[in-house]
Amino acid sequence: PYRLADRPGNKPLLVLFEQKICGHCDELHGDILKRKESAALLQQFDVLLLEMWSDTPVQTPAGQQTTAAIWSRELGVQYVPSMVIFDKAGDEVFRTEAYLKSFHIQSALEYVLSGAYREQPSFQRFVQARAEALESIAPILADVVEAVGAEQVRAILPILREVRKRFDGPT
Repeated sequence: PYRLADRPGNKPLLVLFEQKICGHCDELHGDILKRKESAALLQQFDVLLLEMWSDTPVQTPAGQQTTAAIWSRELGVQYVPSMVIFDKAGDEVFRTEAYLKSFHIQSALEYVLSGAYREQPSFQRFVQARAEALESIAPILADVVEAVGAEQVRAILPILREVRKRFDGPT
């Protein structure tokens, strides 16, 4: 069984609840999660994919022995794909349900990773601020990409993220 209560490290836990025949689940994995931005965010999570109707044994973050089907019902998962995110303590901190575009999936992951959910309880406001920030830098970023090349810009993104973390201070 998956032992979610005994995870080493300090990464948040992302549980994807899906089902076998699910076009939106296929698109999530075939496109959205394969994008470089998504992949970089996912590396900062412990990720578990569960078929929401299965009898797969699972130990929940709270230590309860159950199955994927029972746990998804207990969590109230009603749509697929659903992403349920837990902090290191095993508390659910955020979830998305049903199909979302890549910007919103990436925003949800960043919302948790940045700790913004603690300060800004409105995900929609977080998304709006993120969109406005991206719009404001788009012309500058386009000039930089044109001047130095996309690969060079991608190479420094991890450094820029670390600078932002240090600038924002502890969460």
